Amino acid sequence: MGYNFIVGKLRLILSGSSPIARTALISLAALFIVGVSVLVGERSQSTPPVSSAAAAAGPASLSAEEQQQLLLLGFLQETDPSAPFSTDPISLIGPNITGQLFGKYASLREGGAYSKDDLRAAGEEIAKNVKAAVTHATYRASDFTIDTDVSPERVKRYQQELLTALDPINRIPSAEYEMYGRYIEDQDPAHLRSLEEAADTYRSAVSAAAKISVPLEAAETHAMTLNALLGFASTIEALAKHADDPFASIALLRTYTEKEGDIRESYTLLKMFYDSKLI
Repeated sequence: MGYNFIVGKLRLILSGSSPIARTALISLAALFIVGVSVLVGERSQSTPPVSSAAAAAGPASLSAEEQQQLLLLGFLQETDPSAPFSTDPISLIGPNITGQLFGKYASLREGGAYSKDDLRAAGEEIAKNVKAAVTHATYRASDFTIDTDVSPERVKRYQQELLTALDPINRIPSAEYEMYGRYIEDQDPAHLRSLEEAADTYRSAVSAAAKISVPLEAAETHAMTLNALLGFASTIEALAKHADDPFASIALLRTYTEKEGDIRESYTLLKMFYDSKLI
């Protein structure tokens, strides 16, 4: 019942809301449905807790699985995308969310009274932290061939070479969230294949962009741009892989919005670099 309700909500939400609003509404709707499921006695397997010491150590010292658990608990805001992992960290999302809600439910019952409003409030609190820890390769400025020439002519050439390398991304036929939305509508696996193909396109474009010579003053921004694109590619690939898991989809749609923001920020910094040199 819960999953069908979520699909119905997606149909309504996809009819006119922005991606950000859609993500928030899906999160709250799904978490409330889990709460109702708990009320009627459903339980889900939980995962081992991560220690507070591990949380304090920061993302650089944690595996991807540990980072995923800490994200859901609200103990971690940033993740290390290059963290090692032995299992798919996104597969932990459903058990973790359900385990948290069961814990909230048990606590309310022990208090002697509870209501659906109390459970909804618990779900909304948990929803604030629903995000997926997406892993991918990362670049540093030192990974590129660096050119100390930052003359207008050199910067213009770099700009054109980068545009050429990333042009395949511009030719992806539709927005990735639309591909996912169409899958939710008709369950046609072709839309998921389109998402996977789009992820491959992003990675191929990034690989081409990593080979161009980069002006020294743009090296950090170049790395930031390629990492943002790789993060987005991994997110849409995970959306395709976990499309039938409502909890993972919730988290990944929120991460999708975050990764889109990372791309916009990196493009803004590139524009600022161009504007400072191409006067």
